[in-house]
Amino acid sequence: MELNQVEPKLKGQIMISTIIETILLFVVSMTLMPSEAHFAGYVVSSAEDGVVVDRESSILVKNYYLFFSAAVGLWAGLGIGYVTEYYTSNQHRPTQVVAENCRTGAATNVIMGLALGYKSVIFPACAIAVAAYVSHSLAGFYGVSLAALGILSTLSICL
Repeated sequence: MELNQVEPKLKGQIMISTIIETILLFVVSMTLMPSEAHFAGYVVSSAEDGVVVDRESSILVKNYYLFFSAAVGLWAGLGIGYVTEYYTSNQHRPTQVVAENCRTGAATNVIMGLALGYKSVIFPACAIAVAAYVSHSLAGFYGVSLAALGILSTLSICL
């Protein structure tokens, strides 16, 4: 296999593993998880002038809420992996620009590398925030933990 064929093969492998994990996650969520569960904690159901007026003592979570919590993390992890690969691969423009700046001196290289680093974390930070918000809305902090596991589940394949 040629060196330039490795990267597309790894991208395909990550995509295939994410699709397979999503299907298996759906099957496990629907067959092994209870259809409804009450999680301890509280949800603010109404507030007036910034003061909590009414709160519920538990959160009702359905099994498909758990599936979506983990799946949103799984697909966010896929997006994070692709963006990270784009910004760190020598076959793409961002890394080539940093390499070109090495010719002009160390200061421009450091500045360009720092700017590129800041730019490269925009999507991952937004993806993690969206995954945390969606999963917390569905299943509370348990949903956030499932989203985190989803994000990390393809890590062994990405590395």
